Amino acid sequence: MVDPLILKEVQVQAHLAELGRLLQRHLLFPSEVRLTADWGVSPLVAGLVGGGSETVARNVGRDTPVAPISDIDGAGLYAWIGMREEWESEKQAGRIRRFSFRSVSLTVHAGYRGNRFKPQLFRSEWSGFARWNGTELGHQSPGAGHPHWQIDLVESMERIAAHDANDHRAALRRQVGDVIPQDFPPGAMGRDDLTTKVGSLKLSRFHMASVAPWWTRGVDVHINSPREARDVELWVDKTVSYTIQELGRL
Repeated sequence: MVDPLILKEVQVQAHLAELGRLLQRHLLFPSEVRLTADWGVSPLVAGLVGGGSETVARNVGRDTPVAPISDIDGAGLYAWIGMREEWESEKQAGRIRRFSFRSVSLTVHAGYRGNRFKPQLFRSEWSGFARWNGTELGHQSPGAGHPHWQIDLVESMERIAAHDANDHRAALRRQVGDVIPQDFPPGAMGRDDLTTKVGSLKLSRFHMASVAPWWTRGVDVHINSPREARDVELWVDKTVSYTIQELGRL
């Protein structure tokens, strides 16, 4: 039986304080960034703030603050991480406010300091057992692995290509006046049809389960929910640590 993770307000505060401490261990400039929560919205939202963070546009969803976690090329190209955690307001126990865990996500981007353009590479997400449709308890994206990884780089590259194409069209219009530049379908330029179709696949929708002990006989589980706040803290800590390790291979 799966139960939602419900904590008292003081417990959520302690959890976020510990989460902020763990995150700072992995940031390149920890003194300039901190984790904070907006308690005035529902669901409650926690994320990074501070002078060492910068705001970027996500492929889907609202803009998010990110902070550097790895110097990719030794020449100023950083990997940046954004974090968002949500807790839903629950019915109070007397005067005690309570919250249920909704989700936590880590988004990784690449880019330079001071430049808003930071393409989204991938993300790791953990959605809890919550009221995603407003009434019944369940998991987001039913049937998908929880927690999971999702790859965003292909979609990011498509957005960059579309942006560049629009820039070229605008430049041509300025040069030729009222003459509308002709668009050529990919096939007319000699591009392989299979490459075109594969490149158009929405790979970012594919949930790559990160906790699925399928190799264990008799076990076919890939949907997991945190049972306590410490589970979320360890997941964030180890996921960021592993991400930094693998970024070192680029």
